This record gives sequence, structure tokens and C-alpha cells, in this order.
Amino acid sequence: MIKTSASVHPLGVVAAILAALGIAAALACTTTPSPSDATPANSAADPAFAETEQAGGTDAAGVSDDWVLFGQSAAFTGPAAELGNGMRTGILAAFNEANAEGGVHGRELRLESLNDSYEADFAFSNTRDLIDKTRVFALIGAVGTPTARAATPQAHVAGVPFIAPFTGAAFLREPYLDNVLNLRASYYQETDEMVARELGEAGEGVYVTQVVPLPQDGDIPVVARYHAALADYDPDAEPGFVSLEGYLAGRLAIAGLEACGRELTRKCFLDGAHNAGTIDIDGFRLRYEPGDDNQGSDTVFLTVIGADGQYRQVDKLGSDSSH
Repeated sequence: MIKTSASVHPLGVVAAILAALGIAAALACTTTPSPSDATPANSAADPAFAETEQAGGTDAAGVSDDWVLFGQSAAFTGPAAELGNGMRTGILAAFNEANAEGGVHGRELRLESLNDSYEADFAFSNTRDLIDKTRVFALIGAVGTPTARAATPQAHVAGVPFIAPFTGAAFLREPYLDNVLNLRASYYQETDEMVARELGEAGEGVYVTQVVPLPQDGDIPVVARYHAALADYDPDAEPGFVSLEGYLAGRLAIAGLEACGRELTRKCFLDGAHNAGTIDIDGFRLRYEPGDDNQGSDTVFLTVIGADGQYRQVDKLGSDSSH
């Protein structure tokens, strides 16, 4: 379910592009709550919260005998809506795929999505509500640097897993954020694909880096699984970079749940990811290290825009070879 938490304040046509290029980090200087203001009522310092987490099983936040509940705050209206909707579609495709096979350890995967319109204030209040009121097990698929900056302190204080935000911002790679599981390479390693949404016909021959494989290449095992899952969840949906990243985010969450078994807690989920070694998602490999590495993938894929406006993967700049 998607809920609109406030009216839309358009950021301009280029906002989504700036976010994808990493320049949106500069937008983070807009007013956001300080960490001291971000402490939720049921924080890790709250004995009631600690008791709930230690209980595990059906008493863990966002977990019952029959389901696990994830929360997402992202843009579903406004200039960045395509990103939020794409991430949500991909996550739900992965969850639907797992649910069709009986869920994870017998639990159905659910997602509560709230609209923040790419506004930091709305992301802050959504995150507070998802943690304190909805009591989700984990947060997944946030979109954008300023919104993630507003949400992260609350999730960190509460010990809530913050999975696969759609941003390569450096602050999310800080080692102390041990509740964050980044999926994608950082902005220092890639330039997002959105610049091609503006170039049009002038885009031919432009090289663009990606953080996931080509979503049209069904010869890649993880992409083939994504195609099948997407078609099953929404037959009208077109494969794309954003929903593929959302699918991978969902698969990462599923891998963490599988590793914990029925006695599911947030600590088990995070410890399992950091100590798992290589997490292999049908050939797309992620690796986290306890204490100093919360970024799963360092891989950057180089693509070039062809005369037809489509991407082709290449080995190096100026290369005629493609995959």
C-alpha cells in the first residue's frame, strides 16, 4: 500500500537527474532533523524495545508466525516518482517470487510503502512512523541522498536494518552505520544512468556507468530470474535499471532472512549479512565485512548509448565489443 504523507513540493525537472549523478548530495544541506531529534520512542535504549528484540520469533518487531513486514519511504509522486515506483516494483517482484514458494521459513514477506515525494522532512516523519507505529522489521529501498540523510539517524538509533538505499552517498558508507546494508557501488565508483532521460538523440555514443547489469540481458542468470519474477508480479512492467536494483534489494533481504531461520531478530539479520562471506544472488555477488564495510557491491558496469537509444554493455571506453 502506498500512502501520501503530505502535499508535493516539486524539485524541478532536473532533481532526479542530480540525485542519480550524486550531485544531489549538495541538497542534503537543506534542513534535516539532527540525530538527537531522531530518537524514536522505541529506541535501542528503551528497555521495552530491547525486550521485544531479545524475545525473537513472533515477538520481534515486524515479525509474526506468518509474516515479516518491511517498510519503505520513497518518492511515488513528483519528479523522482519513477525511481520510487521502480524500486518498489522490483522489491515486490522479489517478495512475490519468494511468497509463491511459501515465503521464507514459512513467513510471507510484506511491504508497507509511504510517499515522501523526495522531501527530507517527509522522509523523517515516514521513517519515524514506520519504526514506532507500524513497527516494521526493517527499512528497504529508500530513494535519494537528502531523504536517506533524514532517515538514517532514526534507523541507526533503533537498530533497524536500513537495506539498499537508492543512493551512492559517501555518508552511508561510514563504518559506524552497522545497521546499513548498501547494495550498489558508491558515487565515487559510478555515474547513474539518468543523464541519458535528457540527452535524447544527442545521447548516441555517450558512455554511462551502471551499478547493476543490463536489465534487458536475459543471458545473465540474475537478470533472467528478474525477468520471470517481474512478469509474474506485473506482466505490463518493462524491465529497467531501477526495478532491477529493487529486485536485487529484495533478494538481499531474502538472503538475510534465510540465514536466520525461524528465530528471526534484527541482530541476527545484520550479523548474518556481515559474516556471510560472499552472498551470491544468481551470479551478482555481494560481500560485507563486520565493522568496516557495509557496501555489498563494488562492481561498476560500463555501457554506451546506441543510435536506437538503447544501452549496450562494453568492456572499456572506445570498445566496440558489447555483451
